[in-house]
Amino acid sequence: MRPHKPFIKICAMLPLVLALTLVLALTLVLQGCGSLARILDQPDPPRENLANRELTQIPRVEDDYEGIRVFHGNREAPQLSPDKRAYFYEEHGWIYMHVQGTPSQRGFQHGWLLADYIQLSYRHNVHMLSDMYALDWEFLRTNAERLWADKVNEEVQAELEGIVKGAKERGATIDYLDLLVLNGLEELLYCWFPTVQDEYYRDLALGLWSKEPLADDAERTDDAPPVNNEPSPPDYYLDYDYYLGYDYYLGYDYYPSYDEPQANNESSAQDSPDTLKIPPINGMFTKQAVAIIAAGAATEEGDIILAHNTIAFYGDASFANVIMSVEPEEGQHFTMQAAPGGIASFGEVYSSESLLVANTRINSFAAYSEMGTPEFLRIRQAVQYAQTLDEFTEIMLSQNNGGLASNWLVGELKTGEIMELELGLTFQSVAKVTNGCFVSFGGVEDTGILNHETNNSLLSDTRLGTGARHVRLLDLVKPYYGNLTVKSAQTIISDHFDVYVRSGSASSRSVCAHHETDDARYSVEQTTLPNLPYGTVDAKILSSGLAEQQAIMARWGSACGRTFDSEGFLSRNAQYLSLAPYLYDRPSQFWNEFCPLDR
Repeated sequence: MRPHKPFIKICAMLPLVLALTLVLALTLVLQGCGSLARILDQPDPPRENLANRELTQIPRVEDDYEGIRVFHGNREAPQLSPDKRAYFYEEHGWIYMHVQGTPSQRGFQHGWLLADYIQLSYRHNVHMLSDMYALDWEFLRTNAERLWADKVNEEVQAELEGIVKGAKERGATIDYLDLLVLNGLEELLYCWFPTVQDEYYRDLALGLWSKEPLADDAERTDDAPPVNNEPSPPDYYLDYDYYLGYDYYLGYDYYPSYDEPQANNESSAQDSPDTLKIPPINGMFTKQAVAIIAAGAATEEGDIILAHNTIAFYGDASFANVIMSVEPEEGQHFTMQAAPGGIASFGEVYSSESLLVANTRINSFAAYSEMGTPEFLRIRQAVQYAQTLDEFTEIMLSQNNGGLASNWLVGELKTGEIMELELGLTFQSVAKVTNGCFVSFGGVEDTGILNHETNNSLLSDTRLGTGARHVRLLDLVKPYYGNLTVKSAQTIISDHFDVYVRSGSASSRSVCAHHETDDARYSVEQTTLPNLPYGTVDAKILSSGLAEQQAIMARWGSACGRTFDSEGFLSRNAQYLSLAPYLYDRPSQFWNEFCPLDR
């Protein structure tokens, strides 16, 4: 029986009806969301397989990595070190590790438990520096040894050597100088290298260095290329106090200069290696942070509360997810956020038996001295041995080289007093209160540091991240003053309001920063590019109550919990495809409390 004609007409029209329905539905969706552009600007939605995919993509640098990764366990079944005194487990994106004993024992436990992550972190950084900056890892090793080898005390040296020994027993290939570079990498890149980068790139062009990284199993030789050392200063500069007061790097100039360079001989521009000009490495990807500390009448319980988040290039922060509990034979027990192989904190957060400590780097700081002790050695000494605010300040000022100059927020648990230490190179200021609050945002208020040691760290310009976050932190603290708690501190450092454009959408200027969703149309900072994969990478809360349990409250990934899907991001931002090997997924995680298992 033949079908009726009306039925045939309906069937013929069915594709058209479906198409119209789809168009109408899409129109309604777009009207509800504003526009297609707005949809594309939204953060990536959480996906069920995102966390699993993160685990499978860890060895991004080389596809044929066969690694030494093992099952690291959880709180109920952690992995133990060979001596059964240290342990390690993974939870909510974090690695928690407890080590104890002598420096050599602690180091061996650390290296043995984190061997795979140390090796991956090393490989990640070697290749990323080569790809992004044409930096030779051997160049950094040579200069780390020249600058710091004689400044590492016996305890830290034994701990670093123990890390190497433990990691090598599990198959890692790193050595002592690799670890020295990893611990001081930020200072090398963002403080020291700008003072020598013109000479380095000239020598690179002449073939004295190689930007191609060595293979892991390659044997290193002792005949490394010579380093262009600056001429030795006169004898009177060897008096350290005099040297600190009068001779320091400010940008790329020396003041005073004890060996003025001769004027270049006239020659064609193309024949002179001096014509090679590279933008400073200490611009786009320098790390920033936000922190608040409150005590006494400012908090609900009258205790100390310290909150901190780190703002960084996502490629730099992939391995800074270690919460390390250190119980030394000498000094005091302390807990810190660190990176694999680190003897100091990457996120600059510490909780000891006496002090709560965090910092934010001073934006656009441009002073540095090779004569002093690097920041990672000074802060490690201060956290392990300082029991008062004054002792902390004394250690941080001793042999200060200006490396990673910061605003330090410190709370003394015994007295309940809190301190803000603004530490530059030749200038510093200290403020202390027992009832009150300090906020830290990457800017600086000390006029000596501001006018003589920074380029543009203005407090009043809300077009800049530092200025905007300063104003927003003050706005956030006011309603909570007098009843600040751990919970409200989490809310403050997860805030998305942009005071410059008066919008609640996360941006490069918000406290919980998200450059990846900011098209930079309102930015005046040269280093803020549209949709840069850079932003808040963690959040931590310390308090007097948590310190009693040797605990830290922490959230891995964005402070607000927003996800970052590397594949989705790169599909919309093809300009960053060259960064693909170094960008990892950052799934949404929970706030979690971490402490030693016996607590």
